[in-house]
This record gives sequence, structure tokens and C-alpha cells, in this order.
Amino acid sequence: MPHNITHFKVKELIDFRLNIESIEAEFFKEDESGIFDEGDLQVTSDSIRFIGENEIEGQLQENLFTVSSFDWYGEWSGTIWRDVLIPSFVASVGTIKAVLIWEGGEEIEQITVTDGVVKTEEIIL
Repeated sequence: MPHNITHFKVKELIDFRLNIESIEAEFFKEDESGIFDEGDLQVTSDSIRFIGENEIEGQLQENLFTVSSFDWYGEWSGTIWRDVLIPSFVASVGTIKAVLIWEGGEEIEQITVTDGVVKTEEIIL
């Protein structure tokens, strides 16, 4: 599988809320090797920013972050997507459907997450 995502397009977004504690737990679990620097994960009232160009925008209320958009591509996008976000989606509510194009166009996949159930499907052109 390629390392980074070059294009990410949200097709459907219905009251999709991420659990911040789940994201932080997955991020810091993956960082046991010490590859991330302090500040590589920043949570504010209106965004979740990861290392590289990767950002999720929305609104934080208590421990849930209601997503309004994903800006997801480039350096570290694949690693954080696979190792942090996908595992943390099991604690999400609502629905997101998106299409991802992996580096070099080698793989195109559609992901659908509905109330913590994650489904991925490879798209063959």
C-alpha cells in the first residue's frame, strides 16, 4: 500500500463526531517509538491538526468533535490515517463517506463510517 494520500474527497457528511480521547489514545499509542515531536497533534475548539498538512475542521463540544471538513493529504497522511484515525473511528457517531486516492494513483478507495462501523472498498477504474 502506498504511504501517503494525495487526494481526499468527502462525498457525504452527516453529523459525524469523533471522540477526542480515542484519537489522542491512538496517536500516542503509535508514538511509543518517539517519532513524533511535541505539537504534532493539536486539538483546538475548531480544528484537529496533525503533523504535515493534515487537518480536520469542525466544532469541539466536551469530548466530541463535530466534523465539518477534512483537509487530508501529503506527508504523514497515510500513516496517521491507517494507524490513528481508522482505529479511532470505532468510537465515532454519525456518517462520513469519502474517496481517497493514494500516492501515485496506485490505489483508490472509498471509506464509509456509520456509527463506528468502518467499511472500505477498493475502487477499480
